[in-house]
Amino acid sequence: MKNNYEGGFWYSPSDLTSFVGCTHSTWMDYQTLSNAASIPATEEKSFADLIVQKGLEHEASYLDKLTSTFENTVRISRDTSFEKQLEATVGAMKSGVDVIYQGALSRSPWRGYPDFLIKSSDPSGFGTYSYQVFDTKLAKEPRPDHIIQICMYSDMLADIQGPLPRTMHLVTGDDIQHDFKVSDFYFYYLRSKQRFESFVAARPSDSYPEPCQHCDVCHWLEACKLRWQEDDHLSLVANIRRSQREKLEKSGIGTTKQLALMNPDFHVSGLDPDVKFRLRSQAALQLHRSETATDTYELIEASPGRGFERLPKPARGDLFFDIEGDPLTSGGLEYLFGVITYGDQGEIFKSWWAHDHAQEKQTFRDFMDPNPTFSVRGDPKIWIW
Repeated sequence: MKNNYEGGFWYSPSDLTSFVGCTHSTWMDYQTLSNAASIPATEEKSFADLIVQKGLEHEASYLDKLTSTFENTVRISRDTSFEKQLEATVGAMKSGVDVIYQGALSRSPWRGYPDFLIKSSDPSGFGTYSYQVFDTKLAKEPRPDHIIQICMYSDMLADIQGPLPRTMHLVTGDDIQHDFKVSDFYFYYLRSKQRFESFVAARPSDSYPEPCQHCDVCHWLEACKLRWQEDDHLSLVANIRRSQREKLEKSGIGTTKQLALMNPDFHVSGLDPDVKFRLRSQAALQLHRSETATDTYELIEASPGRGFERLPKPARGDLFFDIEGDPLTSGGLEYLFGVITYGDQGEIFKSWWAHDHAQEKQTFRDFMDPNPTFSVRGDPKIWIW
């Protein structure tokens, strides 16, 4: 979301996907840009920077693939105004180039930058060809917000070439191309866009942050956390679910402190008594911490046949195995296998490291080797890996 020279705003596909995930994030964006509030956004973290870097590498890798496949690839420079970028993109389309990288698209008040526009044989206003949207995503599976984003790019593209593209495409982090019919998602996208435009046109005077899945990627998370702490919001209770919070709030329990001090016999409609007891106990522990700055704990009596009692009795040769992987590496990389056990000589630990896919393959072979290099006991017939 950006201010424009006419006193309004330009919106991007990411603004729409944020709105679909959480309307409060859109409200916060608007309040800040309209100078109605000065709220610090969440600073970028190193892991987020790493994801961005890996995403750029994935995009560059796909560009190399397209460059080697097609004869005519054009890159639109970002060093000029948006109007000139849009003009250059339209010019490249009219000239019939095979691939347009980082082209600019617009349908006021929306603007966007699809990763790639690739020529297809479907006719359009340009003649016997048209273009389709290809976007690269680091994720291994397409997500709903990805679909909304490429729907918007396809909609903007239709504003230039005439017909709406028949298909749109995502290239995920495992280098798999996913093809989608635009018509399968187009009307949901239009409805979402209509909701967004209605919201910003008649935005509410106030908004409250509701914890949701969008929090994981939202740049307003820290500001929302501060609001929840000030309000002693029920979402601060560890492991509480939204449906449980709603039932408590309907019964008049709206803060962590109220939950902690709630009479054990107080009835909460629709909430299981055992769940109510667990949440109340958790809130009480957190209230103790906030009021005394000291930690405390509560021992829970073991239930026969439940929890750890369901595990088999310890035995010589039991293996405790852990595997660590890097999902951001192209194709994924299981870089560490670790096993610990206990024998006559005490604790035994073995690890296998891999820094590339060739080493990963060898690591798996060594791990599965029926004749490994260490044993539980002195008896060489009893081996573990």
